[in-house]
Amino acid sequence: SYFSVKAGISFDTALAKVHGFAGASSSDMQYYRKEILATNVDLGSSATAMAQGLYYVVSAGFSGAAAMKVLSESTKAAAASGANEQDVANAVTTALNAYHLSGQQAAATTDTLSTAVVLGKQTYQDLATALSAPLSVAPKLGASLADVVAAEADLTRHGFSAQQAGQDLANSMRM
Repeated sequence: SYFSVKAGISFDTALAKVHGFAGASSSDMQYYRKEILATNVDLGSSATAMAQGLYYVVSAGFSGAAAMKVLSESTKAAAASGANEQDVANAVTTALNAYHLSGQQAAATTDTLSTAVVLGKQTYQDLATALSAPLSVAPKLGASLADVVAAEADLTRHGFSAQQAGQDLANSMRM
């Protein structure tokens, strides 16, 4: 049908972006295609949405099985929260990279971030953009991811935008 052909083209286009712009190898691309098509329905996502999330994961430096672990955890959180895979993958990879964590820590990291979304007044998209400033400082000071996102979520509950909360946290850590 027209819709399945269109969905197939969108999936292929999203994967081509991962290959062309994020720099995934041809062998990784075959692996990603197979894994996404084998898991997307069970994870509650479309293959295209997962491929779009994969772009952020591969761009952040994850590859192979580690990339699929990060993508899988991001996809689960996206399905549970109503967010899109791109926003969740962006937040998860930002946190993983800030703390020099591997893809194997994706589940725990995603759980920590999901708690911040639930406890704060914010979406995953808000959190993803807010994290870059405080996470550029926090690991160097020994502040845990859980502490940073708890403080950020608390500020959003008190009326700060996520972006302002992230910037204020970063500024306070720099003093």
